[in-house]
Amino acid sequence: MRWTTKKSVEISVLHSLEGLPKDHKCSSIHGHQYTVTVEISAAKLNRVGMVVDFYFIDSLVKSFDQKNLNDCFEPSTPENFCLHLLDAFEMELTTADMAARKMQIESISVCEQHETNEVRYYR
Repeated sequence: MRWTTKKSVEISVLHSLEGLPKDHKCSSIHGHQYTVTVEISAAKLNRVGMVVDFYFIDSLVKSFDQKNLNDCFEPSTPENFCLHLLDAFEMELTTADMAARKMQIESISVCEQHETNEVRYYR
């Protein structure tokens, strides 16, 4: 049996994409409203009875709110944002308790502009 926690968090970010034609709208700095959804599973609940505290997911994702993603990673595509978030979550979740509970990130998705465009990383 596995337990799953899924949390969606809205953030606002800036970025630009290099390598596109100069007249492409994404080649200039611009903003997005992203909805980031993280799904984490575990074979056992923690001592409080949770897979993971929703606050933990919320605070890690919100650490990118109002940031220029080009300052965090390149290229600053939604696909690379998923991978960057995956690395950040896995770094934070590396503890003896979490290993014993067999926790893992099941999926991370980044939706632009109220789910009109979505990128999803999943195992």
